[in-house]
Amino acid sequence: MKQRLISAFSFVEVLLIVATIGILATVGTTITTQMIEGARRQKLESDAATLNRSVSAYLASGGDLSRARSAEEVISALKRGFSNAARLPGWGGAKLDERVQFTFQNDREVGSGKLSIQWSPNERSFRVARTEKVLGIKEVYLDDTPRDADKGENSDGEGSTAHTGFEYASHGTWIWDYQDGASPPSNGVDPMNTSTAPDNALPPASPPSGGGGPAALTILSPPNFSIPSGSYPIESFELPLTLTNPNPSGSSEVYYSVNSGNWQLYTSSILVAPDAVISARAITIHPRFSNSDRSEETYKVAVADLLTPIISPSRPEFGVYIGHDITVAITDQNAGGTSKLEYRIGNGPWQAYTDPFLLCRSDYLTGAVIQARAVPTSAYYNASPPASESLGVEKPMIAGSSDGSFSNPKGDKNMITNLPTGQSSNRFAWGRDYFLSSETPSKDGIALNSNFMEFQGTSFSGVTPGERFEIGNLIYFNGTTVIDTNATSINFTADISLNLNGVTRDVLTDFKFDLVNVKNNYKDPWADADYVRLATPSSNKIIDFNGIQFRFELEFGSSSSSGYTTFDQFYVLEDETASAKMYGRLVEIGNIGFNHSPLP
Repeated sequence: MKQRLISAFSFVEVLLIVATIGILATVGTTITTQMIEGARRQKLESDAATLNRSVSAYLASGGDLSRARSAEEVISALKRGFSNAARLPGWGGAKLDERVQFTFQNDREVGSGKLSIQWSPNERSFRVARTEKVLGIKEVYLDDTPRDADKGENSDGEGSTAHTGFEYASHGTWIWDYQDGASPPSNGVDPMNTSTAPDNALPPASPPSGGGGPAALTILSPPNFSIPSGSYPIESFELPLTLTNPNPSGSSEVYYSVNSGNWQLYTSSILVAPDAVISARAITIHPRFSNSDRSEETYKVAVADLLTPIISPSRPEFGVYIGHDITVAITDQNAGGTSKLEYRIGNGPWQAYTDPFLLCRSDYLTGAVIQARAVPTSAYYNASPPASESLGVEKPMIAGSSDGSFSNPKGDKNMITNLPTGQSSNRFAWGRDYFLSSETPSKDGIALNSNFMEFQGTSFSGVTPGERFEIGNLIYFNGTTVIDTNATSINFTADISLNLNGVTRDVLTDFKFDLVNVKNNYKDPWADADYVRLATPSSNKIIDFNGIQFRFELEFGSSSSSGYTTFDQFYVLEDETASAKMYGRLVEIGNIGFNHSPLP
């Protein structure tokens, strides 16, 4: 027997399908509800605008809604004509088509928070809103069903007629009756609000002569603004604006509106916010006048540059001995909340400034340039021009004086010098300049002169570390002496007083001179020239200036015509005297790094 397989949904699949359908239904319902709500609001706002036009026509015809407190009362007034319509110039009938019908909310719907058209007694206009307490119109529709027209007359609940200054004559022989329009009662800040006329209020107009028409109404002048339209610094806001009424006393009151908002009775100066538009009108409270045109002024903000910040370093430059670190503070000169500060060092990136920061000399060996600016946090300002502050590096400057002496000569076995052991002098002579009797027969006719060297010190200033500076002159006479009587070396002690940026040191530093006595062959005078050689051009002594350490180096400089020099040798022709400048150099060996190049 064959079995037939039947396909079907599982229970879980059924549940998933049902859940999906439910979600789609919820989303569709929400979207539909929002669309319906939007369409309803749009229709209600259109209906409210139409009703407000009817209200304006009603009030312009002399109607009074000062006692109306609900939408129902206002609608009733708009559908009735005036009791004195026959004597009114213009249309005195109903201001609302009798076919326009209304559905009002019931008591339960008042508290539902649904949209409705509501009457605002203070603003004398209809508006669309949600309230919990006011009975509103929930629907406006047109009903063409024939009906008896409402023949009621508009009596404002008290049997009064329209409040207008001119009517067709109801008695006498004049074409027009004239009377002062009755002042409607005060009601909040309504533009038609009036008060008791002062003693100097305008008197009623006299009747025209000879059967002329009604007297023309005088158009009120718009209020004057104490501050004209323009752009003003943000610091000036809120601007104290005063409105003045240029019209006769008792003729009108001044009303104003901010940014097209509700009209308000002007009683005292207005504080104007940035970018505000202030409108003002003179509203009549006397029947001989009509309302003024609207006067309007706009108050914008003049965008200004922020003030440049102040950069305050703790020192103007990185010091040699102290002040290797500099603390930098930046002060914002602008009002709080208008800006923030940024700074950069050299051509580096701008970065936010929050607290004083530290710069180290080791990072800025040639100094640093700091820039700072104020950046606006408000649209009413531009960034400030940048402030700039240069931090220098205190330049180490060396000054002082020098002297020198010779001591401890070494030489041939029969050496003769002017410096016995333990003595020193700035003049050193060596070699015997005469022959002994045993030597005379073979040396007849030869003139002898001892060799000598003499050091003359000097003073110096404005020297920087690593720079060569003159410490004195070395005078050298290359004489003719007896063999085996000469010196071959001598110690030279440089006696130097140094001042490095206010710190002084007296230094005695030793060098060894080799004395090379060349045997003469009388063929090449420069080949026969004796010379002095610096055996130790660099001193082993370290000179310390408050932790900044140097080594002193010595070298020869230029010489006079009878000699020539290299940096460590000084040659002098036979039987000639020449002088050579001697130079010193302080070479840094520790701590600050005056001679180091800044890192890239």
